[in-house]
Amino acid sequence: MNILLDARPSVGGMARYAAALLSQLEGAVPPGCVRAYGRKACRGGRSAGRRIARRVAGFPLRVLDDQVCLPVRAALWRADLFHATFGVIPAALRIPAVMTFYDSWAITHTQERPPGRRTLYERRVVLAGLRRAAHVIAISRAVARELTESMGLAASRVTPIYPVMADSVQPDPHTPERLGLKQPFLLSVGTLEPRKNLGVLIAAQCAAWRQTGVPLVLAGARGWRDESIVAAAVAAAPAVRLTGHVTDSELAWLYQQASAVVQFSRYEGFDYPVAEALRAEVPLVLSDIEVHRELAGEAAMYAPPDDVEALKMALIRRLEQSDADRARESTRAQARFEEIRSLGAVERYVDCYRGVG
Repeated sequence: MNILLDARPSVGGMARYAAALLSQLEGAVPPGCVRAYGRKACRGGRSAGRRIARRVAGFPLRVLDDQVCLPVRAALWRADLFHATFGVIPAALRIPAVMTFYDSWAITHTQERPPGRRTLYERRVVLAGLRRAAHVIAISRAVARELTESMGLAASRVTPIYPVMADSVQPDPHTPERLGLKQPFLLSVGTLEPRKNLGVLIAAQCAAWRQTGVPLVLAGARGWRDESIVAAAVAAAPAVRLTGHVTDSELAWLYQQASAVVQFSRYEGFDYPVAEALRAEVPLVLSDIEVHRELAGEAAMYAPPDDVEALKMALIRRLEQSDADRARESTRAQARFEEIRSLGAVERYVDCYRGVG
């Protein structure tokens, strides 16, 4: 079976998903049986010509890439199966397709996305992809439940498979000097955008700071509709520190040295930082949403996503936790991460492909 995987995502969780899956697939199927559309984007950035073309042509080039170039490449390579990791199954595609569905936010909360025709287009192609897909991979059981209970997909068309977890990255020892950080610190990871609920997190951290004196590091690139988030973080200094985008090796150091990781989104489909914190055995404070409970179980403290006071108290309790309690949670974290890794094994993806092909 010749598998064509869409490797165009170049930033964020989709890029991480596509890169790790491609790397693992290349070792799990016979040589030459998997190819990537947009491989350069997955392996370290587009060529200069492609970047310039995207700036000049913008949205029309995106549509041409999705709806014309991709199915032509599938036909030229004689692909038997297409894996849509970018939410796009072209109307002209003439082979079965498996689609990864990350979450419903882009469909249900377009008002929180960047305004314009690209956002509306992405919503339409995702909905069309769900109709065209021979099978849909949900990145968590919570997302699978959404697809079947809220969006009406037949359970036989949906399989929950966690993302393949990439290999650990060596921490960069120069990170504290480069970012100007001192220990101890709390850490939250992710693009600055409304659903990350950073307004509540910053307010709770400012209240906890008066008692703990431990700053919160927000590690992540600027996103969309983030002006109020940035303003709140700047006003909260020195209780809150923005780093901007960090490299994988810098992020590995941050996980290794953080007193706790705090992820307080209102909604997530998976949430990579939770899995990565479990792997690093870092204490967790999480918003009490379905997918966080699914991933972390008893290896985390939880607070309702709209409750500033509850989060403040959770931050204080976490920093005052005894060594014995930390050791117990470390054991739970190890077990949870191993379960996540096994439920995201590349063999489960290959089985899904075979069931469709």
